[in-house]
Amino acid sequence: RLDDIGRKHRSLTATGGDWSLYGSMAPCQMCAANSRGVCGQSKKITVAPLDNLFRYAPAELFAYWTWFHHQLQEEHRHGREWLFHLATTPAGQLEGEGVTISGLAVASIDGFVVEFTRDQAIATRMREDDRVLVGLHGLRPGDATSVEGTIESLGERSVRVRVQDVLSDRTRRYRLDDLSRHGMPDWQTQGLTDFLVTAMETTPVRGRELAAQELPPLAHVILGVGGDLAPLPVDPEVPSFLGELNAVQRHALGSALALTPESGQPLLIQGPPGTGKTSLIAELVHAIALQEFGRDAAGSAQRPVLLLANSHRAVDELVLKLASRYPDLAPFVVRVGQPRGGMDPSVRARVLSEAIGAKESLAAVDMAAEGAERLVALIREGNLLHDQAMIFAGTLAAAQGPDLRGLSFRTVIVDECGQATEPAALQALRHMTAGFRSRFILVGDHRQLPPVVPDPDPDDPPIRFDFPEELAPSGLTHEHTLKTSLFERLASRYPQRLTTLRDQYRMNAPICDLVSNTFYEGRLQPGTPEVAERRLTGWFS
Repeated sequence: RLDDIGRKHRSLTATGGDWSLYGSMAPCQMCAANSRGVCGQSKKITVAPLDNLFRYAPAELFAYWTWFHHQLQEEHRHGREWLFHLATTPAGQLEGEGVTISGLAVASIDGFVVEFTRDQAIATRMREDDRVLVGLHGLRPGDATSVEGTIESLGERSVRVRVQDVLSDRTRRYRLDDLSRHGMPDWQTQGLTDFLVTAMETTPVRGRELAAQELPPLAHVILGVGGDLAPLPVDPEVPSFLGELNAVQRHALGSALALTPESGQPLLIQGPPGTGKTSLIAELVHAIALQEFGRDAAGSAQRPVLLLANSHRAVDELVLKLASRYPDLAPFVVRVGQPRGGMDPSVRARVLSEAIGAKESLAAVDMAAEGAERLVALIREGNLLHDQAMIFAGTLAAAQGPDLRGLSFRTVIVDECGQATEPAALQALRHMTAGFRSRFILVGDHRQLPPVVPDPDPDDPPIRFDFPEELAPSGLTHEHTLKTSLFERLASRYPQRLTTLRDQYRMNAPICDLVSNTFYEGRLQPGTPEVAERRLTGWFS
């Protein structure tokens, strides 16, 4: 039925997004099959189109797509109900729930970044990077034009928001409403469908149903159809130029460098609190950069390293660690996305628009007389920096952004993978080399916070679907939801591919023992005697 709808030029809701199945306009701009050039209706077909896409998909792959697609669509339904709650509940009650901040005055506007303040202290459940709806104080969402935005920073009586449209009226008071519960972002649905499309597109088979064994090796791992994986090397080779790493960190780094992209076998690095996973990632990126320096011509479509994380904070920490440890590497790093409030200057400097000084340069010229010439010069300068970059760092959501368009990477690293939903983590596959043949390194800790997914309303439980038996080899069960990360599932399914950092440098011995015995089967330990013996005595004298 899905293939028939596509052939009859009706909108294919199954490829992701929130449009009508029988809408008059096909969602080609959002469709993964169109972006990959394998749809028969695409205007940019570059390979043989994948006719009968869903009919010819292996049963295991289709069941995987269906299982998560149902859950994402269920989140969309709950998101619409959340908007109804915001629109029909008094603002005072919503503020008591911690999901609305009202009575805000505009303190400053800098382009699309608005600083709001109020005299009353702000107590809210909303946090940095949360999506919000900016509307007029005294009116409910939907009663007047509202603007979506993202919280950049929160203070005791202030909040900075990057809005998606101009907020020009400084005289009115505003309210912010929490949109983080408004369903799952469309990019997760697109990433899920892109995995299905790409897994099929990279095979040479056309005109018949594919067997799961004909899919790329990494797809075998994700679907659980390839059997057990090889254990990690016992004593992997590590470069002699490494910085200070302990024995377990060195083993993890050596295992990462020993990965063979053709095998599709990922590496999972579990980083409990204080074990230096950010330092490890920085050393790994540095080692890869030194090994591959000069391999790619300027402007090549293939680059060495893509760093992705679930949050802006984690991405900024990675870029900052690289900049502080290896400043000579900074010119070859691009922080994907737009500059944000509170960014460290060394991180902000790696955003392309900031690296070329676009805002200041354009402000210094007469736009009518010299604007076009200056803009062309800035674009050329930005393209030069982009062409020379080896390392790109951004959030999982940014994997579809313009900074990464047309690029593939030989090594893809996902930090905070234990906090990302499985469809979100699939974004990392979108920029692998053909056939998912890239090193795939997942860093996280499934013993810490899981993916943030709104709890269902007990009075409106989610729709339950029969669990597809084709998914049993993957380790998925009917109990797995979007709160189970790809990191957690693969760590359970392939424990031989997991290495756990054990030496921590944050907690003294008594606290470490408590955390270790509660969450890590007693394997966590202080990294040095000095760490173990730390006490508060003397700190307050």
